[in-house]
Amino acid sequence: MSLTSQDTSTCCYIDKLPFEILAGIFSLICRPACGPSFRYQFHTGNPQVALSQVSQLWRWTSLQTSSLWSVIHITNLKQRSLLRAPIFLERSRDTPLDVIITWTLDYSKTSSFERLHTLRADFVSLLTQLIAHTPRWRLFHLVVNDFALMHHCLTSLSACDSAPILNRVVLDLVESVYDRSNTHQTRPLLQHLNPFHGNAPSLMYLSLGCIWLPFTSSFLHNLKSLNWDHSMHTGSLLQTKPTFVEFMSVLSQSPLLEELYFTSVALGDEVGWTGGVVELPSLRSLALKGISSKYGTALLRNLRLSNLRYLEVDLDDNDCTSFIRALLEPIDAGRTTLSSIETLVVENMADLTAPSPALYERMFGALSSLRILVYDCYRNPLYAFGAGCMSNIFPKLDTVVLPGVLPEELRAFVALRIEAGHPLSYAFADRDIRIGSEDESWLRQSLKYFGYVDQVQSLNGVREFLDLLEKQELGATSGGRRTIQRLSRVFDYTWHGWAWKQGRNRPLTGPVASAP
Repeated sequence: MSLTSQDTSTCCYIDKLPFEILAGIFSLICRPACGPSFRYQFHTGNPQVALSQVSQLWRWTSLQTSSLWSVIHITNLKQRSLLRAPIFLERSRDTPLDVIITWTLDYSKTSSFERLHTLRADFVSLLTQLIAHTPRWRLFHLVVNDFALMHHCLTSLSACDSAPILNRVVLDLVESVYDRSNTHQTRPLLQHLNPFHGNAPSLMYLSLGCIWLPFTSSFLHNLKSLNWDHSMHTGSLLQTKPTFVEFMSVLSQSPLLEELYFTSVALGDEVGWTGGVVELPSLRSLALKGISSKYGTALLRNLRLSNLRYLEVDLDDNDCTSFIRALLEPIDAGRTTLSSIETLVVENMADLTAPSPALYERMFGALSSLRILVYDCYRNPLYAFGAGCMSNIFPKLDTVVLPGVLPEELRAFVALRIEAGHPLSYAFADRDIRIGSEDESWLRQSLKYFGYVDQVQSLNGVREFLDLLEKQELGATSGGRRTIQRLSRVFDYTWHGWAWKQGRNRPLTGPVASAP
C-alpha cells in the first residue's frame, strides 16, 4: 500500500492509514515499558490520554481501541490519576484489566488526623470502583505502607465470589514508622481472609510482601511463581511468618511451581514436616535469602529439585557446612541439585573456617553446567584453590560478576581460567575496588567484555549492555542469544534484590524466569 497521494491535501500521512494500523501504532506507544523479565515500568505516564487529544480522528481511534485503557495505574502521589480511574474503566469496556495501586502515606507530612482519614477514604472509594470489575482483572498489584489499607483490601477481596481470569497478584505491605507501633497484624485478625473465596483458577504468579494468608487457602494452590518476602517486618509482626510445616504445605500444593523467591520467610528453625519429600520437577529458579543454614538444609532435604537452573543463596550465618552437604546429596543416578545449575548467585557464604576448602571444591566441582557466576563475597577468593583445581571445575563458565573481589584476585582468576583451557568471556567487578589502568587493560584484552557492576544495576544499563552484545554480533547464534537472556535475567534479578532492600517500590508483575 502506497502512502503517497496525488492531491495537495495537508493531511498527515499517518492519518491516511487504515483504522487497524493506526490503532496498532497507538497500542505500541501505550504498551507499558518492560524490562528483561517483563516487569511494568510506569515512568511513561498516560500516553493514551495525550493521543486522544491530538485530533478528532486520533480521539475517535483511541476511544474505539479499548485495549489502550486496560492498564490502570493509580497512585495517591498524583491526584489526577485518581480522577482518571472511572474514565479508564469506562473506555476499556470488556477488555481484561491490569490494576496497579501504589498508595503510600507520608506520616511526617500528614499533619492532621483529618487528612489521614481523607487519604484512607479516597483509597476505599477507589477500591470500591475497581472491585466492581474483578471479573475482568488479569493482574492486581497493590503496594501500601499502612496495614489498615491492606487489611481493608484483603477483606474486600475476600467478599468477592471469584476472579476467573486473574493471572498475577502482588500484595506488598511496605514497612512504615507508623505500622511499627501496631500489634494488630495477628493471625486471629487475618485467618478468616480468603481472597475471592479461593476461586481464582487462572492465578499462577503470586508475590507477597509481609502478608500472611491462610495456608490452606486454594488461593495458594497450583502456582507457577511464588515470591514471598518478610524481611521488612520484625517484633510482633513475626506472627505473620509461616512455620516450616506451613511453608512446605504450600509448596506441596503447587507441583508445577517454576520460580520460588523468598526472603526471611522462616519462623524459627522448627522442622516437624511429616509429609515426605516434595517433588518439584518444574522448578527452574530458587532464591533463598535471609534464612539460617539449618532451615535451608531442612528445606533442601525435603524437596527434590531435579531441574534447577538458577540458584541464589544468602544465608544468615557463616557455618554453611550442612547446607552445602545437602546440595551435594544425590537425587538420581549420581546427579545432585547442583548438576543442572546454569546460574549461581552467592552472598555471605564465604567463611573458610566453617566448611573445609575440600567441601567447597566438591561443591564447585558439582557445578558442571554452570555458565554464570555472581559471587558477592569478601572472603574465600575463588582462585585460592589453585590452577590444578581450576581445570576441573566450571568447564562451561563464561561469565562472572565478582563485586567483592580485589583487582589482583580478579586478574589471577581470569588468568587461571585461561591456563586451565576454560577462558572467560565476560567479567564484571565493583568500581570501588579501584582497578589500575594496567590491570584493566589486561582484562579488556583477555576478555570479550569487561565492565563494572554499576553499569548494569539499572534498567537502562541492562538495555545498553544488551545492545553492546548485539553490536558484537553475539546474538547471531542461538548460544549467544541464550547468553544474553541469562545475563539480562541475572542483572535484573540482582537489581530487583537491591531495589527490594531500598524500599521494595518496584512493581513486579511478571516471572523472573531462568533462561531456557
